[in-house]
Amino acid sequence: MSRHLPKSVIALAAFALVSLVLLTYHRYRDVAQLTLPWSPHLDASAVVGPEDGNNADPLIVHYIHLQTNPSTVSFLDCMAVVSVMKNLQPDFIYYHTNYPDHWPFDPCNKYHDNWTTIKIIPVHRRFRLNGKRIHHTHHEADVIRLENLQKYGGLALDFDVIVINGAKLRALLREHACIICDEPLYPQLLNSGFLGCKLGARFPGMMLTSTTRTTGPATRQLSLGEGRESGAAYLPPREDFDEAEAMKRQSSFGDLLRWIMKGAPVSRRRREMLQLWPESKHEITRPEIDFPSNGYNVFGELGRLTNFLQISL
Repeated sequence: MSRHLPKSVIALAAFALVSLVLLTYHRYRDVAQLTLPWSPHLDASAVVGPEDGNNADPLIVHYIHLQTNPSTVSFLDCMAVVSVMKNLQPDFIYYHTNYPDHWPFDPCNKYHDNWTTIKIIPVHRRFRLNGKRIHHTHHEADVIRLENLQKYGGLALDFDVIVINGAKLRALLREHACIICDEPLYPQLLNSGFLGCKLGARFPGMMLTSTTRTTGPATRQLSLGEGRESGAAYLPPREDFDEAEAMKRQSSFGDLLRWIMKGAPVSRRRREMLQLWPESKHEITRPEIDFPSNGYNVFGELGRLTNFLQISL
């Protein structure tokens, strides 16, 4: 009997070995992206991870900007949008506005010079939903946000959300039909300022058909508010916070803004704190982290990056 293996057996064994190597690489490639170490010389754009495969749905980020008069974005708004462009690198950014003939991003040209991903989408003000009056502008924006996610899919963000680890966020969007932040100080509420859904997910439609005066994870009902605007319901960021203040701010938040603007190196202690931010919402209470506002919630999303309610609808 011959001791030599047939060529067909050798070819089959070689094919099986190559397949095993490729399968292992594909399985663990994302893990390597998500554990990318922080480096003081690491450019912000290096934190992003590409979509797997050629048939992935395009990643669309949505901003809703309803105005009584056309205005440009603030410095902090710029930092949020630039962080999305550098760290998440979506295929498109849809800027939904009731002033579509006005370009609001001129103040951001200093920090980013390629705006081809931004598409301006005209919207009309929404004063009623399901026959009910929408009382607050931010609730009106919530309705438009949910309608856009139902139509396009993607990630809807408020202008106070700064993306730190785009690879981790992409992985969450791939793994779940929808992701949303909770409100640490109000556990009965959901934070609509950070909501991502795949196209075809049922959650946006369910919210749009379940309107009420309160919003909560148990009822999954959308608040339309009542009466006049409440100062406790919405706290806008300081409009006078600018680059000069960011450059002199000796804090982890200052380090974060400088990293987004210039990829500037930071100290080891501050690098460690920045690494902690995406891991635990409780880091927002540390005294070393300051907020450029007289309120607690302006940059709360920084500490809630992975504190998601993962919705399978």
